[in-house]
Amino acid sequence: MLITNFSMILYTFFTLAADYVIGDWTVEKDQRKNFWFYSELSLIFAFGTALSITLRVGSINWFSLGSDRKLHEKMITRAINAPINLYYDVTPIGRVLNKFSNDLNELS
Repeated sequence: MLITNFSMILYTFFTLAADYVIGDWTVEKDQRKNFWFYSELSLIFAFGTALSITLRVGSINWFSLGSDRKLHEKMITRAINAPINLYYDVTPIGRVLNKFSNDLNELS
């Protein structure tokens, strides 16, 4: 979770910095004089914003895959360790498979 929080801080920094730079550029008297400087700064901040968004989405995806794996392993362990006469004699195998697939589809 530290990565997602850090990427959100980076995203906020880059968007605020880009807004500040563009605001600073618009109040200048001669905007053409520093056109390339402000364009390069805006491009750097746009790249930083895109990088922080990619980092956040990637980390959320990574953590959700890990939680899917842990949930599935716990489900398999509990289903295997369930008493035969109390669970498998009463519950059809199709219902067990549907429960596995429905729980995993909700997380994805």
